Amino acid sequence: MPLTAKQIIEKTIASNGGDHWKHPKTLILDGNARMYAQNEPDLVLNTYRMHRVFPDTNARARQANGKVAILAKSKDIVFFDLRFDGTTSDIYLSDRAKQLQDHFKWSNNFGFGIIRFAIDQNLEYSLTDVYHFGEIPCYYIKIKDASGQETIFGIEKEKFQILYMGFDTPLGFHLREYGNFNRDEMVPFVMPQSLKIYYDDFLWFEVQWETFKVNLSIEDKVFERSASKSQQN
Repeated sequence: MPLTAKQIIEKTIASNGGDHWKHPKTLILDGNARMYAQNEPDLVLNTYRMHRVFPDTNARARQANGKVAILAKSKDIVFFDLRFDGTTSDIYLSDRAKQLQDHFKWSNNFGFGIIRFAIDQNLEYSLTDVYHFGEIPCYYIKIKDASGQETIFGIEKEKFQILYMGFDTPLGFHLREYGNFNRDEMVPFVMPQSLKIYYDDFLWFEVQWETFKVNLSIEDKVFERSASKSQQN
């Protein structure tokens, strides 16, 4: 019999690390990135770092939750420094980043974690189709959060890895393509170490995570107000 949407979500959680993947405590990512521009030279970010404390529960896909800090630097120059301490956002944007400030709003970026809580939070989810992402056959699952916002996940049929996530934003359709899946050495947690972000058909951002660590302790000061100029988002 064909799998139901619930069974696909359950198999996705199991294949990516079970409860360790469903309820991680923290994640630390280090790598590099490239931002593509239609009217300017590409920007190479040799430092791209994220610290994340995950929430215990979540019913809203586009709302900042838990704690998060993302630092992007081109050589020694800060391109952006984004922080959320669980209550307040602190955002530093360079002059070039300010031109794209809507791209860095949490509401235009959050969404991946909602699949972890879809079943437990009794959210609305459905299998919309089974077709290929590129050349890879995938299940396409649509999850509607408590506010009515929808997120679509493309889940590979054989290994149940999430290859695709997409949702509508005021900037266009935000599509994330994931690849280069690896497991943490100490925790059975699967992490895609490559990420491409598109708005509509334009490749906007590409990230290569060189290292990732799961469930290490992170000091609160990492998420607190930076010494840089800041503005509320």
